[in-house]
Amino acid sequence: MKPDHIQATAIKRDDSPFHEGELEIQERVGVREQIHQYAPRVIRNYMPDQHRDFFAGLSYLVVGVVDRGGWPIASILFGDEGCISSPSPVELVVQAVPVEDDPIAVAIVGGADIGVLGIELHTRRRNRMSGRIFNISDQGFSIGVMQSFGNCPQYIQTRFVDQIVPRTSPVRTAPTDVTKLNKAMQTLVAEADTFFIASAYQHDPEDRRSGVDVSHRGGKPGFVEILDETTLIFPDFSGNKHFNTLGNILKNPKVGLVFPDFQTGDLLYIQGEAGIIWHSDLLDAFSGAERLVSIQVKRARLLRGRMPFRWHFQEYSPALAFTGSWQAAEAMVGDNNWEPYVVRRIVAESATIISLYLERQDGEALAPYRPGQHLPICLSDPTGPDPIRRSYSLSTAFSPNHYRISVKREERGRASALLHDQVQPGSVVHAKKPQGSFFLETKTGNPIILLSAGVGITPMIAMLNALLAEEMYAPTKRPVYFLHAARNSDEQAFKKLLKDAETLWEQVSVFTAFSRPLDHDIQGQDYMHEGHFTAAVLESILGQVIQNSAVNVYLCGPSSFMADMTSALTALGVSGDRILTENFGPASLPAIGEMPDAEVVLLRSGTAGIWSSKDGPLLDYVTEKGVDVPYSCRSGSCGSCRTRLVAGTVKTLVSTNVPLADDEILLCCSVPDQSGDLGTDTGKIILDI
Repeated sequence: MKPDHIQATAIKRDDSPFHEGELEIQERVGVREQIHQYAPRVIRNYMPDQHRDFFAGLSYLVVGVVDRGGWPIASILFGDEGCISSPSPVELVVQAVPVEDDPIAVAIVGGADIGVLGIELHTRRRNRMSGRIFNISDQGFSIGVMQSFGNCPQYIQTRFVDQIVPRTSPVRTAPTDVTKLNKAMQTLVAEADTFFIASAYQHDPEDRRSGVDVSHRGGKPGFVEILDETTLIFPDFSGNKHFNTLGNILKNPKVGLVFPDFQTGDLLYIQGEAGIIWHSDLLDAFSGAERLVSIQVKRARLLRGRMPFRWHFQEYSPALAFTGSWQAAEAMVGDNNWEPYVVRRIVAESATIISLYLERQDGEALAPYRPGQHLPICLSDPTGPDPIRRSYSLSTAFSPNHYRISVKREERGRASALLHDQVQPGSVVHAKKPQGSFFLETKTGNPIILLSAGVGITPMIAMLNALLAEEMYAPTKRPVYFLHAARNSDEQAFKKLLKDAETLWEQVSVFTAFSRPLDHDIQGQDYMHEGHFTAAVLESILGQVIQNSAVNVYLCGPSSFMADMTSALTALGVSGDRILTENFGPASLPAIGEMPDAEVVLLRSGTAGIWSSKDGPLLDYVTEKGVDVPYSCRSGSCGSCRTRLVAGTVKTLVSTNVPLADDEILLCCSVPDQSGDLGTDTGKIILDI
């Protein structure tokens, strides 16, 4: 019979639908307050009519239960059309049964907790429910609803049922449970783009937040990495931020997985212990992934051809275009050498800025990056014997197919002149992996302010693209304020992109300032403010949002613009640790002043000489000696000129977020700090160049 305590009642607004594990993770990643603004309204202890109708249209159901040993099992039950019904909002009747030899069969018992995922692969719709089993029969069972809520379609691949296989089958040999994944099992995992995972938190049978959950995981084929025959690892992509699965794992690491092979009908069941990897360099390879999850396999069972349905693959989820791959992860952590890239396309973004689309010449996976980082490139200069090395901000969110850099023609810039005048589609340039400490942090729910001037717009466009991609597949409604200063409409890049973003996304607000508008530029249409951004202008645009909430500010432009905007934002109440800046050029360095001369030895070049204050930073001194070293920003931002200091002491002119080893310096912002006697080893500056 139906449990007496299950009845349709509204959950109070101040009641959290989450248990302590889910709450702990929400708190850890900074979304608890954001989620609780709406979660009590959408996580119900009954099914709304649209959910009831949705389940009634299914002929298969993903479920999760816990076996007698306390291990979750994930599985798929199959039935005929109309096999699922809902007599009331708090009850689901399931006339679908496990396939032959399914390990879940012995765990479906009266009073057991169960997690349910209804999923339509051809429409990519899904709804979740958790409850308790009652009224078991040979044809199925009923479920009393404990919690019910909908899910977004991201990461679900589109498939259509194109064959129904009769359930009657030849006598099969009973499957053998194993503790290590054999070759056939590993092949199925390696080719999978979908699996389902069951987890459990059974703290209090009277608490609706206790129970079993089963959820979908999707990615590009191979998104589950096989480290060895007992260890799997997969990226945990951003989702609804409820953290049902991870919250369970935090309190109980036991999980059950099922991998379906939609073409052959095979089912691979795995039980194991899950671990959450919060920090890893490999995360940068997976856009949208916020952590990794590892599985230590304890038991596995492979059933051949048991599913009565076969599915025809239609297309991958659009969200997968941004998710990266383990191949990209390997590219990221491998050697950082200069590699050839082909320029596939060149697009004029304004009268002075072009975008170049670069693809690896060898077709290998691109190393991923965070929006805001830059790409070091090396160009052959036909007018000189030495190559030119520069770094340019990547101007779009990560794409697995290409890098895009956007370059302004500088009046006396050799590199920009080459890129504008000499490089054509089909040309080859060399590049290293993206790098840089200036990048977007998406793990907070704070409003975002993107503030730029001139070509400083390029990393901001990458950040905006990343935010919009996140919003498309994991909506947060986080406000984004995009403020940009340019001379006029001819010199403003990405005008259409900004206009479309503001039109299509209600949380995006764009404000432009033109210092020298053209006759045809219309205020209120082409630009909002004539002149420069000032403290008063910022206050009129941002004053209220800054007063009402913590904000994260990203700032990029000329050094004077950066200084003025930082002062204005600080005066408005934005704390310095929430203003992240990117600036390029030696003008951003403070004056050196008078300093004692120092002997500088370039070890590998066999060059030595006396440095004086007039020589400027060590980068200028080294290049004046005719020694070729990589560099780009010349302001301590990009890290291209990172060099090993063999002996001596240097003074750093600016603070930098570039990660350096104890014996490394940045040539562009370092000068000798003469602390010993001239001519002695302690007084020498010895560089590994």
